[in-house]
Amino acid sequence: VASFHQDFPHVALFGTARHHALFPSLPWSPLRTEDPALHERFAEDFEFSVPRGVDFIPDNERLHFSSVLVLHRRSGTLHVDDTLTWIRAPLIGGLRFHPTLGAVLEERPGAAAAFRGWAEELAAWCEGADRLVTAHMKALPPADLVLADEVRGALARVENTLAKHESRWG
Repeated sequence: VASFHQDFPHVALFGTARHHALFPSLPWSPLRTEDPALHERFAEDFEFSVPRGVDFIPDNERLHFSSVLVLHRRSGTLHVDDTLTWIRAPLIGGLRFHPTLGAVLEERPGAAAAFRGWAEELAAWCEGADRLVTAHMKALPPADLVLADEVRGALARVENTLAKHESRWG
């Protein structure tokens, strides 16, 4: 972020509360990426989604599950940081929720259900989207990707994690 600002000093910087805290000397826009007002500002070109039922910015800095997912409708491209990852590998490949999900689910009744509901909404939201850009992606997903189906598959793969959380917290 700092090098981006150095290269483009007149471009507005938008980031999450975490970015503001990590780089306080940068001239951040007061609108944060997770702020619905920012989503409204760019609604003509983008749709935004923030996971529910999880700590958006957990105390443990190593837990990078949550991010603001951004869908560019015109190109059918979903941009996501750490919430979803793409793995190109036989048998275990495909779209996956970040492995830290179990550690970031809120410790309260209904958190797993809130996450499940959000993920189901995300799958519906991705109908018609066919490109995926994730952080740290080393290989591109196949051209015939059905993103909504991949999100549903990713949700099915974390069902044990969600059920375990529900058995403890309700």
